[in-house]
Amino acid sequence: MRWAALLQRVFEIDALRCPACGSTLRLVAAIESPAIAQRILECLGLPARAPPPAPAANGPGHPGPSQGIQDDYDRSPAYDDAW
Repeated sequence: MRWAALLQRVFEIDALRCPACGSTLRLVAAIESPAIAQRILECLGLPARAPPPAPAANGPGHPGPSQGIQDDYDRSPAYDDAW
C-alpha cells in the first residue's frame, strides 16, 4: 500500500492535498539515508533521534490493578459470540 493511502486510512488525512489551495501535491524526492536525514534535522534545530521510551503503565511508580485500583471498564464482549 502506498504511504499516502496508509496515512489516509489511519489518520483520515490526505497527505497529497495542499492545505492552502487544495491541489494535488507530487512527491519529488525521498530522503533514505539516515546520515543525510540526521544532518537536515540538526540543521533545522529538530531532534534527530526518537525520544526514549516511556516506562510501562504498570511499572515502578505506576499503580496497577494489583494495587487496589478499580475501574469502571465494561469487559463484556461488544459482539455476540454465538455467530
